[in-house]
Amino acid sequence: MQAIILAGGKGTRLAPLTLDRPKPLVEIAGKPMIAHQLELLARYDIRDIHILTGHLGHMFPELLGDGSRYGVRIGYHLEDRPLGTAGAVKSIVADLADTFLVLYGDVVLDMQLDHFAEVHRASGALGTLAVHPNDHPFDSDLVSFDERDRVTAFHSKTRPADDKHENFVNAAAYCLSRGVLDHISDEPEDFGLVTFPRIVSAGGHLQAYRTAEFIKDVGTLQRLKETEAKIDSGEVRSRNRENAQFVVFLDRDGVLIEEAGDALAPENIALVPGAGEAVKQLQEAGFLVILATNQPGIAKGFIDWDDVHAVHAEIDDRLARSGAFLTDKYVCPHHPQAGFEGERAELKIACDCRKPHPGLLLRARDHYNIDMGRSFMIGDRTVDTAAALAAGCTPLMVRTGFGGRDGICDVGDVPLFEDLPAAVRHICAKARGS
Repeated sequence: MQAIILAGGKGTRLAPLTLDRPKPLVEIAGKPMIAHQLELLARYDIRDIHILTGHLGHMFPELLGDGSRYGVRIGYHLEDRPLGTAGAVKSIVADLADTFLVLYGDVVLDMQLDHFAEVHRASGALGTLAVHPNDHPFDSDLVSFDERDRVTAFHSKTRPADDKHENFVNAAAYCLSRGVLDHISDEPEDFGLVTFPRIVSAGGHLQAYRTAEFIKDVGTLQRLKETEAKIDSGEVRSRNRENAQFVVFLDRDGVLIEEAGDALAPENIALVPGAGEAVKQLQEAGFLVILATNQPGIAKGFIDWDDVHAVHAEIDDRLARSGAFLTDKYVCPHHPQAGFEGERAELKIACDCRKPHPGLLLRARDHYNIDMGRSFMIGDRTVDTAAALAAGCTPLMVRTGFGGRDGICDVGDVPLFEDLPAAVRHICAKARGS
């Protein structure tokens, strides 16, 4: 493997720290920002590094040398005019391997890079983009993808306020194949703004890599301070997929939002009171928060995937107003019983993902490396409890929605709480050991 680090920006928002140095050379947690990336690459035996510089580019070899102190080999490339992120990579085409990582020098991250590369190679895509949620999707560049994680669209942060999409942000970490170079023009251009949308518009294959790992643009003094504290506390390293993660799974209808039947529209969503604050509380306690929901209305023909995505985009937008977000969402579209007008025959099956089966939770477990023994599932039906028990996590029930009165599964006694906030308080108290 090979890595390209884009390090040509001026970093004006980090002034005065950037008055005498490029942004990637600003220190964080005792070393230049870019040095953290070099050490991460060396951990995964990625030692062929090319740093593409611009503003004050002479300082990089002066401070980093040939890379030997970090266990890597660095080649430096100074652009004589701004080429954009994609143009800069294309300018060193003669030095590029068949597959290479592209990182941004002003981003602090800790990823399981070998797994990232494995997913890319298995997908056969021109490029694989790390995507993750954040707490301000309404002013972020978002990425849409289908049920196989194939990218379908990009949505600029300058879009109208009512143009809502699910909360998956381009995290600015890419694994690319050389074929992507054929889609870069000879004019200066940016990957996120021009090259990737062009590929998707032409029917090309880009893959989304959903991750909960720490990837953050440290572009302001406040972000620098916050990220430094997270490095020092160990939070940045702990989010690496190599480390087991702890999760609270949430059922959707009757738990996170008010129960509204199989054909819910975005305009009819009502979050359970206190839901946003509860999700944020879980995140602050160190849990991933993952939605796991049966949506049989898809199989019945009442709704389609676009309707589900629209509902989830609305949920994401409302959670973000409380500074909260869902790590991911797992949806079962199946329903085993036939007889609905307009039903989708291919989805009328007995699957392993429809709760009470544990398939949704097990897929999440494998994707995020979840320790199920230290994870929870909050539901309002016995099928949620049965799925949790089968997957090996601790079930909790809430009185909202069906309140455990569906009577489908015999699951014995399960702790019952008034609502989502009450269940979350219980989980957080257990996490604190109180």
